Amino acid sequence: MNSFAKDFPIVCVGGSAGGSAAYVQLLKHLPPETGIAVVIVNHARKTSNALHQVLPHSTNMPVELITEGLSIQPNHVFIVPAGRDARGGGSPGELTLNVTAKTYRYLDEEEQAPAQPAGGK
Repeated sequence: MNSFAKDFPIVCVGGSAGGSAAYVQLLKHLPPETGIAVVIVNHARKTSNALHQVLPHSTNMPVELITEGLSIQPNHVFIVPAGRDARGGGSPGELTLNVTAKTYRYLDEEEQAPAQPAGGK
């Protein structure tokens, strides 16, 4: 059993070509113990895969590239990989993301997806 809270906000942040500079500024100003999980959805495919190497220098929170079935935890930053779609899985207590191949990315659709199992919170 995980020792982290199962009831915490998931904040999705979306961007495109200029998004990486905004992500850096956001993470520099977020304290490491926010109690939230930050999920970054970047429209620019090449940038998405490099973010997990760049963003750790801007925050004390762990930064992870989402893989199939990854457990979402508070006080972490998660990046949706290029060409992938992240969807919440299971019940609100099962905070995992399922990553599937996708040829396009709509930020408004993806920003809401991780919160769906928690009732859109």
